[in-house]
Amino acid sequence: MKTQLMSLVLFIYSFGLLGQPANMLWQNSLGGSGNEYSYKIVQTPDNGFIVMGHSESSDGDVSENKGNMDYWLVKLNEAGELEWEHSYGGSGYEFGYSVINTIDGGYLLGGQSESSDGDVSENHGMNDAWVVKLDGVGNIQWEKSYGGSLNEYITGMIETTDGGFLFVAPTTSSDGDITHNQGERDYWIIKTDPQGTIEWQKTYGGSESDYSQDVKQTSDGGYIVTGLSRSNDGDITNPHGGYDYWVLKLDPMGNMEWQKNYGGSQDDFSLAILITDDNGYIISGYSKSNNGDVSGNHGGNDYWIVKIDGSGNLQWQKSYGGSDDDLASYIAKSNTGYIISGLTFSNDGDITNNHGERDAWILETDASGNLIWQGCYGGSDIDLANFVVPTLDGTYTFAGYSRSNDGDVSGNHGMHDFWVFKLEGTLSVEEYTAKNIIIYPNPVQGSLYFLTEIPITEISISNLQGQEVYYKMNPKTSSVNLENLSNGIYILTAKLPEGKTFTQKIIKR
Repeated sequence: MKTQLMSLVLFIYSFGLLGQPANMLWQNSLGGSGNEYSYKIVQTPDNGFIVMGHSESSDGDVSENKGNMDYWLVKLNEAGELEWEHSYGGSGYEFGYSVINTIDGGYLLGGQSESSDGDVSENHGMNDAWVVKLDGVGNIQWEKSYGGSLNEYITGMIETTDGGFLFVAPTTSSDGDITHNQGERDYWIIKTDPQGTIEWQKTYGGSESDYSQDVKQTSDGGYIVTGLSRSNDGDITNPHGGYDYWVLKLDPMGNMEWQKNYGGSQDDFSLAILITDDNGYIISGYSKSNNGDVSGNHGGNDYWIVKIDGSGNLQWQKSYGGSDDDLASYIAKSNTGYIISGLTFSNDGDITNNHGERDAWILETDASGNLIWQGCYGGSDIDLANFVVPTLDGTYTFAGYSRSNDGDVSGNHGMHDFWVFKLEGTLSVEEYTAKNIIIYPNPVQGSLYFLTEIPITEISISNLQGQEVYYKMNPKTSSVNLENLSNGIYILTAKLPEGKTFTQKIIKR
């Protein structure tokens, strides 16, 4: 929808002044009579969604259960309607925490398993990190268990630029696939080839508990990893007390380039990290501290957002919340800055209109962390949003779980259900149609050309995991050579004057 500049300015001013919550466009509860918990959602190439979690049901929307708790994967169309679903597991307990699109049009699942039957071919002892590679309709292509005699589980994973994969998984083992453990629990990083065969693995930590949570690949081919640490020795220096945010910068072979702690004297839990446009990083999680690096705590745990530069130096930090516990789970780029998902028990401070026991709490900030709006979403029971994905139409889609069947939530099947909902974007983004910008050929084999009378200030191309594979400031030519890119689906983003953005999906063959 075309929007005049004055109307846009007035809209931004009004929105910033009043802080109205974004309207819900749709929601869907998915599950059976038992418990279902969703942790990750990604947008698929057909503009639908894949939602990952685990289920103990075998009725309602859940067609099968292999035993106890299974990985449960749900495919939704663009309107949030169920297209297909699959369960994966064995006779024991499987807990699914992560899913990514893969460059071949399939999916990769990650979590933990204690089984050695059914879909699970191997178990090293207790709980293993379990990875399942699927085709585009959910059929298993291969699966791998990684671990030792104790406990491992995957919390984050990416497809790397060489076509392999990298996983982060806390571990308590020091045998099997794990060659060394420095204490009670370590960060464990596993690099594999495209078939899941381990190329290298390393542990990082100290003598106490260190939990790795999220990872991104950096432009130099290395990795940035975040999590939490209670150690004050080994790889950890200058802890603040309790658990701290602990961030590692690794080179492409997993060698540590630098590490930094952020926090105060109480517990600070980091769950997600994002690479920012200035080649720094922004970290989301929650904190009970109000000293050290942390200021502005409202009481209990607050959402705590930390912005650092490319060397790990603290640039700014913000606390958001109320007098009770507020737990941020994920952060993503938004139309104005950042959008953050999680849950709240509060109904004061920054939080208004909590519906019940706990709500999904969503907030959007500008690029400096200043709050633009916040909203509670849910019903009278337990509701939360574990993950947010910005969608190509400028809106935001969230996945979590809910036990409510009132307020914003309808269609609950019993106990906790997967809960997926979509919110409108806060800005009306200028839509540039084919008459404004023409991209061809698409699909492309070699060079991609674009025709436009509008000056382009930046061009970037990212894969479906959000990793930037091409970037050019003030491009001087009207073409981009993609010969060296692997075949697959990519997102081209062109930045235009007045902060406008053009986005198009491209296919490399």
